[in-house]
Formats: sequence, structure tokens, C-alpha cells
Amino acid sequence: MQYTNLKDIVKYIYEEEIENDHEPEDVLKRKYDASNANLIEIFAAIDFLPDLIKRDGHYCIPKDDAPFIEWLIREYTSSPMQNIRRGNFYEAGSEYLHKVITGLGKILIDIGTDEIKIKVQIELIQKKTDYHLMVRIDNIRNHMSQILFNIFNYVHVPTFNLNFEEKCTYLDTVGNKLQLFDKEIQEDFSKLIKSIEKEIKEKHLKLTNDDMQFSDRTKKIHEMLEANQEFVKLRKELEELDMSKGFLKKTEKKKRAIVARMSEIKNDVAKNIPLKVDDLTMIEKLLYTTDTAISFTHKGGDDDWYVGEADPNNHFKGMIW
Repeated sequence: MQYTNLKDIVKYIYEEEIENDHEPEDVLKRKYDASNANLIEIFAAIDFLPDLIKRDGHYCIPKDDAPFIEWLIREYTSSPMQNIRRGNFYEAGSEYLHKVITGLGKILIDIGTDEIKIKVQIELIQKKTDYHLMVRIDNIRNHMSQILFNIFNYVHVPTFNLNFEEKCTYLDTVGNKLQLFDKEIQEDFSKLIKSIEKEIKEKHLKLTNDDMQFSDRTKKIHEMLEANQEFVKLRKELEELDMSKGFLKKTEKKKRAIVARMSEIKNDVAKNIPLKVDDLTMIEKLLYTTDTAISFTHKGGDDDWYVGEADPNNHFKGMIW
């Protein structure tokens, strides 16, 4: 198989601009650096590991896949790609995401990447972007649109020769059946929740409300942090960033910096308050000793809490004060 690199792809995209400049090499370098940075931003937004398509630190692209990389570079400022860069994946749409995912998957296949690595990488992208949910929702939406289109035709196409009362009766029947269907899917969801509750009760650690309380030390730390103007300001900035529609490249970087500084402040406060292991509550012991993200939920169906390993794609990562 024949391969190409990013430099050659960039040279092809901006060939005319490069050739018409009196310093072509400088133009090529600027375009290459910008294209490389743009690709890295796109890959980071969807959790794609660029090293998978590199050899010795450089992009190694099968020539058959060069048009796809060219397309990614050209699409950087397009509306769908801007939505991806902002993390607005639903606004980008499942069809657009499909093109991105299949294009990257094809490169991995063409360069002989291990099948397990390909599977894991594609699943990471799908979970990050909600692609697997988006496709199913689109399928349901399309099916419902087709049903509505059919119903409209049934009562309007002259060849069916329905009179006014027959049309009304038919539509009333459809409306009643839709109500029954709505009730049925609600019941299906209720059954799913009950099944999850049962599994949680059987497999997860149960905590009482007393277990979920915090020690006086933690309460004192929390009070001191609430009185710390910088900490409160940073927390507000973090909340605003969570609601932001800005590009992930900027918001994620700023979030990491804010969280790091908040941790520094918290540690500075905490180190001045002695830690007594015997005074730790159950929830504090769990948070201090576990190496993995954990979730606390009421999903067991009663007043008690249950603790288990958090879904890395869908969990709230809290901080203990």
C-alpha cells in the first residue's frame, strides 16, 4: 500500500497559495502547523488518539485515505465541525459524525491496526459524541415521520374515497392507539428502572443516611472554602464554563487550570486541619481510599444510598471538602 504524510496533503490543499508566494517554504510551514493544530483539536474533541495513525511521530496516511484528511482540514471552520469542536455533537448531526467516524476507522483498517484497538477507539468516539444514541433517536424520528406521512395520505388521497365522518373516526382511532402506545413505552421505561434498581440492590454497597454524613473536619474545610473569595470565584467560573458553548480546546484547557488551582486551595486549607482516621465517616473513607471514580445513587428505590463504580461517560465527579 502507498502512503503519504500530512505535509504533502497540506501542500496539495494550498498548492496555489504556496506557489504564488515569494517565500513558499514559509507559507507551507505556516499552513502545515495550522493544519496539524486543527487536526489535533478535532481529534481531541471526539477522543480520537492521533498516535494511532502515526509512525515514528509523523502521520502515515494511506493515499486512498488522503482525501478524507483533506476534507477534515477544509471542514475545520464549517458549521458542523465547529459544533463538534464545541462539543455540540447533536447539532453536528449523526450523518456528519458518521462520515468522521467511518473515515477514521477506514484509515485504522488500511494501516493494519489491531482489530481490538480499532473497536475500542471507535467505541470511545461513539460514547463521547453520543453517536450510538443519536442514530437510534434519528431512526425513531424517521419512523414516526413516515407514520405521520402515511396517516396524512390515508385521509387526504382521493382514491381512498373516505367521507368526512370516516376520516374523523379513523384519526380518532389512531389517536387512541397512540395514547396506548405512549403508555406502553412508559411502562417499558418503568420496567427498565426497576430492573436497574434490583441489580443495584444485589450488587452495590448499601449506605445509610448516617454513612453519607461528613465529619466535623470536612465541614470545617467546607466552611473555610466558602469564605475563600478566590475559591468561590473559581467555582463560579467553572460553572459558567460548563454552560459555555465555546470551543472545547479553550474551555477544557481553562477548566483543567481552574480545577488544579481549586485543588491547591483546598489542599492548603486541609493541611492545617489535622486528619484523624477514626473520625472519618463511611463516605469519606470511600472517597479517600478508592482509585476509581465512584457514583452514589438512590436508584435502589428507597431512602438508602448505594455506591458503585461510575460510568466514565456519564457521571458527576464531585469534590470532598
